[in-house]
Amino acid sequence: MDFWIAVGVIVLLAVAAALVKQALRRMTARKAAKADDEPMISLVLLRSSRLALTEDDVRARVSRALGTQFDLGNEHATEFVMEMPKEARPPFGEGQTFMVQLNAGLFFVHSYGQPYADLDGRAVDGITDLRLRRIMTDHRAWLSVDLLSAPEGAAREAAYPTIGKILAAMLDAESLGVLAPQLSRCHPLNDDARDALRGDDPLALFSAMPVPILSVAADDPAMTAAIAEARRRWPEFVAAFTARAAETQGFHVKAAFTHGDATEHIWVEVDAIDGETITGSVGNDPENIPGLQYHDRVTVTVERISDWLYFNGQEMVGGFTVKVLTEMISRKT
Repeated sequence: MDFWIAVGVIVLLAVAAALVKQALRRMTARKAAKADDEPMISLVLLRSSRLALTEDDVRARVSRALGTQFDLGNEHATEFVMEMPKEARPPFGEGQTFMVQLNAGLFFVHSYGQPYADLDGRAVDGITDLRLRRIMTDHRAWLSVDLLSAPEGAAREAAYPTIGKILAAMLDAESLGVLAPQLSRCHPLNDDARDALRGDDPLALFSAMPVPILSVAADDPAMTAAIAEARRRWPEFVAAFTARAAETQGFHVKAAFTHGDATEHIWVEVDAIDGETITGSVGNDPENIPGLQYHDRVTVTVERISDWLYFNGQEMVGGFTVKVLTEMISRKT
């Protein structure tokens, strides 16, 4: 049986980005090609099903997101929403494209009922984070907000807050994850993503990627050895946590949580150790443990621990499984 392991907060974000970069290049290629080499200023919502929209829907959502008041009776209005006729739509398959003219720029809102990219087995295997792999393989539709042109003199990247707020107005239960084509990064849809989209810097979401979740064979020799070393050296962690010198911080343990046949090893930020019991808060969003969420308070026993780490200044102490997982990731990038 395989089990899922959260890599840990110290895994480099650049490594995580490399895992999805190839797949995202394939996804981005489906977009209409630009005549120049300017980066695509766009955010994409991967969905379980297509969101059917009308002009009235888009106007209402944009108004709610931005506070824009559209003057429907004025043929000379400078801000408007218009659905593109079928013959003028990009060749993305079944769906809709809307032109949204705002003072902040001219945008396209695309909503199409097919995967954003057809990933072959090799591309899927390259996405080792199980959460991102599931999003990319399970989505069946997508919705994007793209900048077509910026106001004269304005930086194109300045459109991202507008794009994020419009995309946030399109969120529902069918939404799975958010892509940033310019960054070649994907983020699961969670509370952090919702808040970032509604904020003034939606791209900040992708600078703090969630802890990757990987699948590792239960009998993997390197992982088995790493867990054994962590348990053997557990007294070192207890001593360091008890002393808590000024230069030490970030005390975490990785503990096993089980639901049915699935066992997920999740990082817990330690608040207290009382004999064989450790109390703290969950350090990442679990993938396969219903009812358990990021920041939830939990209590675990020593026998459930598979790793531990803390920082002494800038140096990580422990993190035995993290080192194994980082090496696994590096071999796939």
